[in-house]
Amino acid sequence: MKGWHGFSLLETVIFILVVGVGLAGIVTLFVQNTRSSADPFVRERAAAVARAYMDEILGKRFDENTPVGGGCVETGSNSCTTYCAALSDAVCVNSKCRLQAAANCVPRANLSGIATEEGNRNAYDDLDDYAGLSETPAGIGGPATGYAGFNVQVTVMQPLASWQGIDVRDLRHIQVQVSSPLNETLRLEAYRVNF
Repeated sequence: MKGWHGFSLLETVIFILVVGVGLAGIVTLFVQNTRSSADPFVRERAAAVARAYMDEILGKRFDENTPVGGGCVETGSNSCTTYCAALSDAVCVNSKCRLQAAANCVPRANLSGIATEEGNRNAYDDLDDYAGLSETPAGIGGPATGYAGFNVQVTVMQPLASWQGIDVRDLRHIQVQVSSPLNETLRLEAYRVNF
């Protein structure tokens, strides 16, 4: 009679252990890849939210005192003051200088600071209104669906120093930060000049 040719019990146990360890490693890798496969999608949503807020903000007037379309930019040469002083009140308003109650035409640059005038988000009409905004991304009539865990924070600041000869009162630094459920923060920054 010929001898039996096959696997011994010891060889079978070793085979099962080797295959089990290999499968455990493959399953762990698969689970990890599946869990993080949505990360790029979440990051893209955060970027889209940040861009949408920045576009909305940059589309508003410079400040409450600036007519739609911009204002007279005072660069320290008093050219705006001289220009506006020579105009009648009606023309002065049309020339994008601010009309004071005393019927004096004062250049926008003589005003300073950030002031949020509107309390209702739907009434925001200039950059300053967005200063300090912190909210969940808004949809029509309430929070946007699919954005649970996202948070938007907006900062609008007047820079400390002039830039390219433009007075700081005619500059705004805008920062939009979006926090995502990944515990990551995306930040967009822009500067806006009153023109």
